[in-house]
Amino acid sequence: MDPPQYNRDVPSMSDTSAEPRRTWPTLLRLALWSVAAAILAGWLALAVVHVHDDYRVTHYQGVWIAVSQAAREGHLYPAIFDGEHYAGTRYMPLPILMNALAARAAGDPLVGGKALAALLMGVLLVLLFVTLRAWSCPAPLAAALSAMVVATDTGLQAGTSIGGDLLPVVLQVGALGLAVRARGRSGWIAAGVLAGLAMASKLTGFWALLAVATWYVLQRQWRSAIVFSVACVATAAIVLGAVQIWTGGGLSSHLLAFAVAGVHGPLALLRGPNQILFNLLGHAWGAVVLVPLAAMGLLLPARGPRLSIVHLALGYAAALLVIVYADLGTGPNQLLDVVTLTALAAGVLAGRAVVEPDRQLGWIVTHLVAVTVIWAAGLDLVRTVGFDVRRSASAIAAGAAPRHDAASVAKLVHGDETVLSEDPSVPVALGRRPVVMDPFTLLALDRQQPQLVDPLISRIVDQRFDVVVLLVPLDADDAEMWYTDFHFGARIAKALRHAYVFGRRVGRYVLYRRAPGTR
Repeated sequence: MDPPQYNRDVPSMSDTSAEPRRTWPTLLRLALWSVAAAILAGWLALAVVHVHDDYRVTHYQGVWIAVSQAAREGHLYPAIFDGEHYAGTRYMPLPILMNALAARAAGDPLVGGKALAALLMGVLLVLLFVTLRAWSCPAPLAAALSAMVVATDTGLQAGTSIGGDLLPVVLQVGALGLAVRARGRSGWIAAGVLAGLAMASKLTGFWALLAVATWYVLQRQWRSAIVFSVACVATAAIVLGAVQIWTGGGLSSHLLAFAVAGVHGPLALLRGPNQILFNLLGHAWGAVVLVPLAAMGLLLPARGPRLSIVHLALGYAAALLVIVYADLGTGPNQLLDVVTLTALAAGVLAGRAVVEPDRQLGWIVTHLVAVTVIWAAGLDLVRTVGFDVRRSASAIAAGAAPRHDAASVAKLVHGDETVLSEDPSVPVALGRRPVVMDPFTLLALDRQQPQLVDPLISRIVDQRFDVVVLLVPLDADDAEMWYTDFHFGARIAKALRHAYVFGRRVGRYVLYRRAPGTR
C-alpha cells in the first residue's frame, strides 16, 4: 500500500494546537467577517437585480448566448460553414451544455446563463471555505479569503454573467480537496473524475491533473498517482469521445481550426507575462496583494513538504496562463484560476501558522495574514463590488430602465429584414440563427480558408443585408486595429465601408444601413 502521507501536505483541523479565536482581537475578527459579509451581500444583490439586463454583458457573452442557444436547439458544434452561417467556436462542451440546460430551464439564454453563473460561484465559495477550514485556516480568514475571489473584477464578472470559466475552476478545486483527503482507491478515482470533467470544460483545464499527479509522485504514492491519472484521462476521453461521436466529428473540427486562432507565431509567448501583469493590476488587485502571502507559504516551516498541492496548482496555472495570454482573443476572465489558487495558497499559510509549534511565530504570521486579507478583500470591495452596487442603486433611484441593448435593436428590425451582427445575441433576440456565431473565429477562418468567407463578402457587396450591427464604428480611430486583429477581418470591414453607411446608435451597438446608389 501507499505510505499514509495523504494529509501531510497541509494541516488538518485536528492538528490545531492553538485556538486563534481566543487570542485574536475582537475587532480583527469582526473586520474579517464584516468584509466577507459585505462582499457576499453586494455580489448577491448585483446578481439578483441584474439577472434580466445587460450588466456585465458584452459581445463575449453574446457569443456564449449564441452557442448555448444553438446547443439548446440541438446544434452543438454544427458545420463551420453551411453555405449561409458561420459557426466556429473553441469552447469546450460541458459549459456549453450546462448553459443550454440553464437556458431551457429559464426560457432565456441570458437569464439562464446568469443564474447558472451565480449558482456555480456559490458552489465555488462554499467549496473554498470548506477546503480552507479543513486545512486549519481560521473561519474568519477562510470566509474573507473565499469572498475575496468574487470581490475581484474577474470574479464578479464570472459570478454575475454568462460564461464558461467557473465550471472548470469548481471541478479542479474539488479535485485538489479530494486528492488531499483521499485514503483509498475510491477517493483517488473521484478526484480523477472531477479533474477529467474539468478537462472537458476548458482547453487549459488540466492544472489539477498536473498538480495532483506531481504531488502524489513527490510523496512516492505511485499507486495513487496512477489510479488518479487513469481516472482523469479516461473521464475526459469518454466525455469528449461521446461528444465527438454525437456531433459527427464537429468537436474536433472546431477545436483543430480555432484552438489557437489568436496565436500568431512562437514569439507570441513573449506577450504572456506582460498580459498577466496588466490584467492582474486592472482586474484583480486583491490577488496582487495576496501574492506575497502565497510565496511565504513556501518559507514557513511545515511538518510535510513545504511545496503544497496548492502551490503546485498555482505554479501550473500560472504557466498555462502565460500560454493562454499568447492568444490575442483572451482577456481578464482567464485570471479566475490564478485568483482562486492565490486565495487558497494564502489560506495554506494561515493554516500552517495555526499549527506552528512556535506559538509566537504562529501568532505573528496569522495576524499578518489577517491584516493583509482585510486589505486585499476590502480593496476590491471598494473598487469593484461597492462601486457597482452604488452605481446600480443610483440608477434604480433615478428610475432608469434596465438596459437590454440586443432586445432594443431587435425591436427596430422588421420581420422581413435580414441582419448581419457582430454580436450574435442580436439575431438570437430576434429568434434567428446568427449568420456569424463568433466574429473572432470568423477572422481566423478568413486567414486559414479565405474561400469560405468569400460568399459572405459577396453578400455584403451585393447589400443583401438590410441591417448591419457593429460594435466599433467603421470610421473610428481604432476600427482598423479592431477589424484586422480581433473581429471579422480587414476584407469584411472594407466591403462594409463600401456598401453600408451609418444609421444610428443603440446602446453599445452601431447600426448601418445600405449605402444609397451602390446597389
